[in-house]
Amino acid sequence: MGRKKKFVQPNISELSIDLLELIYSNISSCIDMFQFRAVCSSWRLASKNLKLSPLLKLPSPKSDDKTIFLLSPNNNTIQEFKNVPYKLQESHVCVGSSHGWLIVLDKKSKFFLLNLFARTQIPLPNCSNITKAVLSANPSHNKDYIVVSIHNNSYCLAFFGHGNQEWTEIKDGDYTTNKMYFDVVFSENFLYVLREKGSVDIWDFHQDCSFPKKHTSIQPSGPTKFTNSKRYYPIELFSDTLYLVLSSDDILLVVRHIGEFVTEDGGVIHEGECDSVCSYRTVKFDVYKMDMNREKWLEVNSLNDHILFLGGNQSFSVLAKDHPGYKANSIYFTDDYWDRINEDYMYGGHDMGVFSLEDGCVKQFCEIGLQKIEPPPFWVYPDW
Repeated sequence: MGRKKKFVQPNISELSIDLLELIYSNISSCIDMFQFRAVCSSWRLASKNLKLSPLLKLPSPKSDDKTIFLLSPNNNTIQEFKNVPYKLQESHVCVGSSHGWLIVLDKKSKFFLLNLFARTQIPLPNCSNITKAVLSANPSHNKDYIVVSIHNNSYCLAFFGHGNQEWTEIKDGDYTTNKMYFDVVFSENFLYVLREKGSVDIWDFHQDCSFPKKHTSIQPSGPTKFTNSKRYYPIELFSDTLYLVLSSDDILLVVRHIGEFVTEDGGVIHEGECDSVCSYRTVKFDVYKMDMNREKWLEVNSLNDHILFLGGNQSFSVLAKDHPGYKANSIYFTDDYWDRINEDYMYGGHDMGVFSLEDGCVKQFCEIGLQKIEPPPFWVYPDW
């Protein structure tokens, strides 16, 4: 009899990158993707260049507040996350979404970061009256992450660094109490801050996280359509929300025009002119690009292959070629009209859709069938 061949246990860490990339590209579940990356460093490396598309966090069912649903609008599929480490109830408010983490505030002003994929939670010092919060980096990969928040009715800006005990207010000699902050975006440890009249401050967090250094302040001019927008969108009919987006090498200013009372056929009317319930609804977006040399906002009529994702999340841009199913030259948005989102039991959280710069129309990207959505949906874009 011949000798019995010895069985050799295969070393899964030595599988070829091409094979691993093929396996990973055929995984559809976020949870399976996360587990794939957790196997070993070579598997994680194989998934590095294959990007997960933006997801929409939907409310938990009332009977199970430890379950969260994520919708993939590009293929209209829903994934279910069970046993999240913290109950996300109607009283909990997402005040940000950044690098795949949710930034959550509860009714007692307890503040924490939540990663749905890793099922991990990081507590933060208490903070109240937050309008928006963003992260400088993924806490799973960088322990020196920074959280920045707009709070105090959008009149204050503060940051919290890992290892700190409390929030530190960001201000300098130009600081005054009558200037509002509209949006904040991090990129490569630079914080871009959108202020009144389209001005942009850039803060450098590279050198000293105990306090950032102001890199530059830009006060650009703009077209009449922006500087005198109330002429085109009267204040009694419309409300505007401003966003700052870094798209490839461009700095974009996006103005969202929300009709205060909109009929079923899309008409914007005065309060009291409609016999039925007419909720607020987004009707248009205007996009401007910063000309750094002339310090001027220039109107943009096309995003080309780019897609913008706006709402309570950190505003971001992706390329359509990397995310099949999403429409290029479009803006996907969720409801972040915080002044009115809780005013009525019949609506709120409902104002989401996709705006095409090509035809100027707003359409729905999914049919939830609800006008009252609590808490409102949020974009989650995993940064693995």
